[in-house]
Amino acid sequence: MSYRGGKSPAGRETCFDDAGSRTEKLRGYIVLSVANSTRLKTSKERSKEGALSEAEGSALPTLSVIVPVYNAGVALSVQLAALAAQHYEAEWETVIVDNGSTDGSAELARRFVAQLPNLRIVTSTAGKGPAFARNVGASVATGDALIFVDQDDEVAPGYINAMGHKLATCEFVGARVDHKTLNPQLLVEARFPWQSDDLMRGGFLPATSGCALGIRRGLFEVLGGFDERFLYAQDIELSWRAQLAGTELCFVPDAILHYRHRRDLFKHVQQEYFWGTDDALIYRTFRFAGMPRRTVRASLSEWRQISREVLKVKTVGDMLRVISKSARRIGHLRGSIKHQVWFP
Repeated sequence: MSYRGGKSPAGRETCFDDAGSRTEKLRGYIVLSVANSTRLKTSKERSKEGALSEAEGSALPTLSVIVPVYNAGVALSVQLAALAAQHYEAEWETVIVDNGSTDGSAELARRFVAQLPNLRIVTSTAGKGPAFARNVGASVATGDALIFVDQDDEVAPGYINAMGHKLATCEFVGARVDHKTLNPQLLVEARFPWQSDDLMRGGFLPATSGCALGIRRGLFEVLGGFDERFLYAQDIELSWRAQLAGTELCFVPDAILHYRHRRDLFKHVQQEYFWGTDDALIYRTFRFAGMPRRTVRASLSEWRQISREVLKVKTVGDMLRVISKSARRIGHLRGSIKHQVWFP
């Protein structure tokens, strides 16, 4: 079951627990609203009431910060503490979407009720994956604009304010991604530092990572949300779909997101593999819009380069980089079979 574009499904049951919190059951997911949490007023409503301050002269949008969560562990507390320290000149809320965690992530999030403004915790197991969880979060969010961050990263000071100000003038934005702060040097060396100085580029159109993405609610609704066929590349798909519809994608260099790479070797390689399978689905989706297909010659050239790099391995970082590149290209082959499209 899928929820997209901010439209709340019909059928609602409301009750209050012993702590005075409101619980709404919305066809497949449960929203826990803390007692002092109310619907955010839109910038248009605040403008009509004359409630905009001088700092909000450009009608700063109200924001919904959406965090998809699945067995986040202690890393979630780092992200939530960083969000709790944010300052924004207009109203904002935090929406945690627990996608069936078994490690107590939802309980950990509830500890931040007093620290985060308008915190709501959504529990949903009607579907799986980041795209599904992000769509669920968007469907219950009340802000003018949506900001998506991940459970195991950390927003830098000023992140929400910088994103909110940019979203006042640009409908779709991507933040700067820092790969160094939260990661050991060997992981920094093993991965290309995407989106560290500009939007992600290469292959077709610019894109922003889903862990550092902001979008106006109206645009998200028109686009229909994230495509839940994608395990990882739903952010690239949404970025390209928006641009093909005529929307500009803007970079926000002052909003910095500290990205945490996978520490477990198996999960690291698995991530690269699934990125590769999604690459094939991206091509199938956008080939008729002009996305060029990878050629066999280019693929063979990359495998030859990987073979040469194997002979030059001297450090763990070197080996990890070779394994990562190999996993992604094996993912291309698996994706070609799975999605019935040739993308070597």
